[in-house]
Amino acid sequence: MEVKRLDILVFSYLKSRNSIFGVSREKAIQLIKQGCVSVNGSVILQPSRKFRIKFDKIDIVEPKQSDIKDLSDNLLRNELVICENPLFLCINKPVSISVHPGAGKETDTIYSRFELSPSFDIKNKVNSGIIHRLDKETSGCLILAKDVNFASYLAQQFQKRRVTKYYVAVTPNLNEKNILEGFLRPKQSMSFDKVTSFINNEMIKSLEEIESDTLDSNDVLSLSNYFCGKLGRVVKLTRGWGIGGWVYREDRQRYTFSLEYPKTHISIPKSTVTLLFPIAEADNSLIWLIRILTGRTHQIRTVMKFLNAPIVGDNKYNSKGSKSLKRALGVTRMMLHAFYIKFLITAPFSQQLSNLGTERAEKSSNLGSYKQIYEKDRIAFSVLADFQ
Repeated sequence: MEVKRLDILVFSYLKSRNSIFGVSREKAIQLIKQGCVSVNGSVILQPSRKFRIKFDKIDIVEPKQSDIKDLSDNLLRNELVICENPLFLCINKPVSISVHPGAGKETDTIYSRFELSPSFDIKNKVNSGIIHRLDKETSGCLILAKDVNFASYLAQQFQKRRVTKYYVAVTPNLNEKNILEGFLRPKQSMSFDKVTSFINNEMIKSLEEIESDTLDSNDVLSLSNYFCGKLGRVVKLTRGWGIGGWVYREDRQRYTFSLEYPKTHISIPKSTVTLLFPIAEADNSLIWLIRILTGRTHQIRTVMKFLNAPIVGDNKYNSKGSKSLKRALGVTRMMLHAFYIKFLITAPFSQQLSNLGTERAEKSSNLGSYKQIYEKDRIAFSVLADFQ
């Protein structure tokens, strides 16, 4: 007697019916978990349960398109979305959820959640509007395009390094013997239980100050050009340091940062530039604002490991000190958060948003805030994601 998992049976059904959900195992699993599948008259919520193909009666109730949209939109707005307009969404990605399904075959990913929405014009194209990524254990700002042409435009902005990206990280405090010339402990100090409030309410002031005087310019192209040819060096800035080098695979599971071009490696080393700004101390830990000019895999995590200040809660790039501090502080996540993103929206896309007003700023409770300023034919858009 042949038996199969319920999600496989539902997948076969969707495939044969050309379902309005599209066809994928992930969609079958989601349908089951939403209570739309019953076996022998009883609703089953476990995708892995097995049933007899010929003898068990399986019924699937497919909601109308409008029902799917309501379900998806409610899920996304309540849990993730900071703001939305006709061109894109800004979300606050939580920890422990992958952007794309990986080798672990996760069923709950950013890709699967947003692919549900029929309002996405580029469903199944350009990675469903996912232009950039965050590690599974990293939280924070993620931009999802809703329009094919805007997706291409935004991808080019990332490739040309015209998008400003700041992260917040918490590491063990540096000692006096480190490679950051002139390192001084920050003047601001607090207990660790105040860190979340500090990040969400005070950190933007430090970011604005940094943007106003970093190399006397806040233009990302000027910063990139400045560091061109300075890879393999640590450069003192007004409020912090710039560090350039290479990130490469040490083995199949780990990346490594080096100031020197590596002689041996299993992947082509990628040049990387990172700007580091220590902001405050909190119970033997150091709170950083980190701006990346290159978006390499595990860039920040490997740079901080290189500085002997691994991110607290990082289970891959750590040290005895960071693991001890994690236990002492009671940290349950990796303390790396994509805090801020800023980019320009030019014509013709800015014209599609011009009806939203010349200036708009809104706060989304417990998620973040955004601001857009309309100037002639372009919009300066920025978004902050609250640290959860």
